[in-house]
Amino acid sequence: MSRKCLAAAAFSLMAALMSAASAVSAAPAAFEVTDTAGQLHNLSRHQGKWVVVNLWATWCPPCVAEIPALEALHKSRQDIVVLGVAADGADTRKISQFASQLGATYPIVAADRQTLSQFHARGFPTTIVYDKGGRQALLKEGAITRQELEDLLQGTRQDR
Repeated sequence: MSRKCLAAAAFSLMAALMSAASAVSAAPAAFEVTDTAGQLHNLSRHQGKWVVVNLWATWCPPCVAEIPALEALHKSRQDIVVLGVAADGADTRKISQFASQLGATYPIVAADRQTLSQFHARGFPTTIVYDKGGRQALLKEGAITRQELEDLLQGTRQDR
């Protein structure tokens, strides 16, 4: 096979894969988690609201530093739901106490590996924002600020 044919085939394959990836991200996402109070959370339950899922861990300083900003966002906006998903395992009591000491009043999930796998996170902290239609609007690995979230929610974020 000539180099031109091989290059054309590789280009076609990449284009097809990129097209498939965009089609997947345009469809509503799905997850289902239960918080430390026993409440079930999924996108259909929160239909019509923005959903901010923050994946964090007690041993992660940037994760812990984000919690006050997420709490402020949670308290200031009725059109969003903030969910904290703690990657420390399923020790509900430990996670609840830790989050409470940090002032978090939004729902917290004590996540095991199966729960975490729903979000495809590669590190902590990771924040995933779903729009009111349940489509993923943002996946940010690393720390996020309240201003970044507000910009996204108001439609003024530059790198969308």
